[in-house]
Amino acid sequence: MKGGEQVRTKLKQFRVGTKLTQAEFAEKIGVSRATYSFVETGQRGGTHEFWQAIQDVLNVPDEDMYALQKLDEE
Repeated sequence: MKGGEQVRTKLKQFRVGTKLTQAEFAEKIGVSRATYSFVETGQRGGTHEFWQAIQDVLNVPDEDMYALQKLDEE
């Protein structure tokens, strides 16, 4: 990765695994596509409510949430 860019690859892989676009995934969890994109690409951290919505709506176990929230290592 260049210039300190960090992304959440596990979050993207999870979304792709659900066969949803960013817009569809965002709609499911009640945020805008732009907000979702900023979190997935590491430009924002995501609020507690953002992460809780992913966990609740998509039935993600507690033990898997850390990996989704974690930024990739450089």
